[in-house]
Amino acid sequence: MRESVTRSFFTLAYEHLGTLVLLGALRVLPWLLLALALTFLPPGLLPRPAWLGLLAGLALLALAVGPWLTGGVYHLAARLALGESPGWRGARSGFGRRYGALLAWELFQALLAVVLAHHLLAALRGPGPGPDFADRLALAAGAWILISARAWGFSFLPLLAARGLGLRETARETLILILGEPRHALGQFAVRQAVVLLLVLSGVGIVAGLGSLPALHACLSVRAALRRRGRDLVPPGQAPPAGGLPRAEGWRSFWRPWE
Repeated sequence: MRESVTRSFFTLAYEHLGTLVLLGALRVLPWLLLALALTFLPPGLLPRPAWLGLLAGLALLALAVGPWLTGGVYHLAARLALGESPGWRGARSGFGRRYGALLAWELFQALLAVVLAHHLLAALRGPGPGPDFADRLALAAGAWILISARAWGFSFLPLLAARGLGLRETARETLILILGEPRHALGQFAVRQAVVLLLVLSGVGIVAGLGSLPALHACLSVRAALRRRGRDLVPPGQAPPAGGLPRAEGWRSFWRPWE
């Protein structure tokens, strides 16, 4: 049967739902607390210094804990994509891996999002007529930079977590995958964004799977692209597993694993 990233994704998500939900909730929780405070805690409820201090503390907590949890999530997702079943230990062994690089990535994305949100709100709420051409051009450029960063991270983070290469080598591998497999990279990134949209629209998916299911899909996609180029999602020098992408033997065994 032909390898299918989507089929393998749903199979693994179904078989390891408990671990993935727990990890997803842990990874999203710090950012969710910050979002809830910004949404439901009006500035007048607390003295301004206390309100700003609370928001700054939650933001620092999210930035400090986020990379630590991200390493565990992507390490577990990579091992699942390789056909292993490491369980919770597979995530624990990845906590804190590549913390510095992941922290820099989190800061970069947060900075892009804050700058884009600031300019967008200023354009929507500012006095006078609507934004001029320069403002619209700046917003469009910021949005494209943020989307490009997300598309880059789609391949970069699985390689960083699983292959154990340095930043320069990982960036080079990412560029080769994107330029060598543009149709696959863009198509799977679009599928990943659809998964994210469905998780957000479901409400409960924000907590249950937003922090882990997209990572699993990215690892499967990167492994499929690497296999077409004669490599695999393992450190250099390590023998790749014999099988291809994990999959159920058929839809009946997928929906009824007890049979």
